[in-house]
Amino acid sequence: MKMNARGLLVPALAGVVSCCTLSCVGARVYPSWRLDEPQGRLLGCASVDAWVKQSTKTGVGVIVHMRSTQQPRCTVRITWAKLQAAGHFLSAAGGERAARLSTKDELFVYLPFVFDGNAAWNDGRRSATLQVAIRVEDAAEVLSWPLRFDQWDEP
Repeated sequence: MKMNARGLLVPALAGVVSCCTLSCVGARVYPSWRLDEPQGRLLGCASVDAWVKQSTKTGVGVIVHMRSTQQPRCTVRITWAKLQAAGHFLSAAGGERAARLSTKDELFVYLPFVFDGNAAWNDGRRSATLQVAIRVEDAAEVLSWPLRFDQWDEP
């Protein structure tokens, strides 16, 4: 099959136009969960902070990071974690997690919360509270972090 110059010009122009159109649109911004106040907390011999690792249509995954301070031994335990949104409580899958940290040791715990993210967005649910019960040595405390569900400009 023989192609003339006109036969090549139309597909070439279509390719250029589609590239220009796609580059003008930019990346689509999907709603996602983020911690409103991501600052860390000090609990006895451990510092604790958290952040959202994953936000999808099927829920949200949060990392709780615990680091031993300057003490030689520090026992930390997450006894439960819940996400409160619109009057409902969701428990994190996976159960209790514990570790004995030495000086400068770190523990990263992934807490998955499974729910319908599309429905949350469509129903206007834009805020939640992460609650994590942590025992450090003999002291227990429930830490809370507010979360917001929004369309963020930056990653």
